[in-house]
Amino acid sequence: MVDLVIIYNHKYEANIPKLDHYYEGKFNKIWHLMPFYKGNAPHVIPVYDGSFLFQGFIAQAAGRLKQSDADHFLFIGDDLLLDPKINQDNVFEELGFEKDWGFISRLDDLSKGIYSRGVNEARTATLQHPGLEIGRELPTYDEALKLIGRHIKLESLMLRKYVHHPLKMVFPFWSNLGINWGRFKANIWHLRERARNWLNLKPMEYPLVGGYADLFSVPRKSFEQFAHYCGVFASAQIFVELALPTALAFSCEHIATEDTSPRRGLSVWFPPGTWEDYERKCELIHQIERQRQNSLANLTAKWPGEYFYMHPIKLSAWKN
Repeated sequence: MVDLVIIYNHKYEANIPKLDHYYEGKFNKIWHLMPFYKGNAPHVIPVYDGSFLFQGFIAQAAGRLKQSDADHFLFIGDDLLLDPKINQDNVFEELGFEKDWGFISRLDDLSKGIYSRGVNEARTATLQHPGLEIGRELPTYDEALKLIGRHIKLESLMLRKYVHHPLKMVFPFWSNLGINWGRFKANIWHLRERARNWLNLKPMEYPLVGGYADLFSVPRKSFEQFAHYCGVFASAQIFVELALPTALAFSCEHIATEDTSPRRGLSVWFPPGTWEDYERKCELIHQIERQRQNSLANLTAKWPGEYFYMHPIKLSAWKN
């Protein structure tokens, strides 16, 4: 049995009935982890933290989730929609992993430097905070390297590279002046960060991996330890797209990723391979929205079959 756990970055209560309807009958239970929720729906768990540290939501909700009879927990963001044919009976086959494995869309070696937000966050990530004693709550440095090494071979802990694909100007130039000004500023920011990274080589204080935090899955046998690590990383204010994949790597003996999945997701997420690829995916999602008239019923009836999920889907613009 698989429970679906939907994580909200913000308090979007209007999305609860839409997602309940969309996934109705497909999973053992549906849970919603919602910041600052004050309602009385039994399947909505109030959590307290910001969107950059939402791994802490899992630690806060763990007591409730462990009361479920599920043997697996599938976590998704509230703006990520799964193919409607996916359910607890076929999810392992559809995503391409075993029932006692973990799954995450991607695991990234931060030393390769192409993951700009992850590199920047890893530069400043620290476990040393006044009044916070977590030295015995995480694997030691060497143990962490061994646990991560089961899943991904880290080239280095030195954050020595920073790759940026420049944003190209949009033509005609003057009629797109606002867009071009934004792209100019973004290019300057990235060039500054790239220079800083090259001039001030810095290793990670503690082994971390990066990854995509809007879709992951944890077997019950690993869940308690995973939730604990999530809570520890949240207390140390480690960015969620470092904390979640690292906690999963520590907790699960085997992890599958989208690279080994029989299908791919349609995800608009940083970093893109190129900005052209990013814009192509944005336009593809907008095209699907227009063709389905922003109707979840239409999307269910005619899902783009090559993808097993789409992200982001802003549900405020969609109707059942």
